[in-house]
Amino acid sequence: MRITDIEALHLRIPDVGEICDGTQDALLVRVHTDVGLVGLGQGEGAPHAIMAAIDAPISNSIGRGLREAAVGEDPREVERVTCKLLAAGAYVGTQAGAPNSAGVA
Repeated sequence: MRITDIEALHLRIPDVGEICDGTQDALLVRVHTDVGLVGLGQGEGAPHAIMAAIDAPISNSIGRGLREAAVGEDPREVERVTCKLLAAGAYVGTQAGAPNSAGVA
């Protein structure tokens, strides 16, 4: 089984105020595999920043987004995939961007 795609889905109410109670927006992460299984998780942090970390294209030999780092990996190899995502996240300036509870990390 291999990861074929990662989707970042930003859910947001129309009028967001300056409160911090977790009810205004959320980031869901869907991990797709080549056998049709789909994992679902939640990103913790600023949704647009996490989306940028996931969606970033390859920019050099070590600079890549989390999607690019995860595609082709076996989601059952949790420790290996987690290390790969953390390394990719460190290059873009965050380790908090790695999806959690999404079947890959």
